[in-house]
Amino acid sequence: MRQKLILEQNHIDHLLQLLNPLELQGVLDRLIFNIANKSEYRYLLDVLKNTVDKRESKIVLRTANQHYVLQIKDIIHLEADGAYTRFYTTTQKIMVSKNIKHYQNILDDRFIRCHQSHLINRKHVLGIEKEGILRLTNNELVPFSTRNRAKIIKMLDGFNNLRKVS
Repeated sequence: MRQKLILEQNHIDHLLQLLNPLELQGVLDRLIFNIANKSEYRYLLDVLKNTVDKRESKIVLRTANQHYVLQIKDIIHLEADGAYTRFYTTTQKIMVSKNIKHYQNILDDRFIRCHQSHLINRKHVLGIEKEGILRLTNNELVPFSTRNRAKIIKMLDGFNNLRKVS
């Protein structure tokens, strides 16, 4: 045991002889500076992330004639039409030449794929009109598949103020 302690002390003594105390202080100062910068960067990244999360998300839609910049909260639902997608917003309808799957991948979890041809914004659902039909805030009726029924019911149960429309 004593022999092991002597060997360890010899290794430490050897390392201390190789290092100049001023060099060691410089290394420690750089290490402390780097650690402080990393924590500052983490803080700045957290602030940036929170700012981005609070900011309203937007999407740019391009048609043959125009570019539209839409706030995602204003999109009520999307409807597939072959290789095209029709956007229904609070103010207009826009037809774009990309399929609905493309936009499903872009839009976040505020949207739910309720049917093969429909992607709806959760916040724009008023309730279930009749079996397999959802009523949206623009008074449109959108079908949902029986395969997605459980997902739709779970979503509706999550809303405290949602009522069943008859």
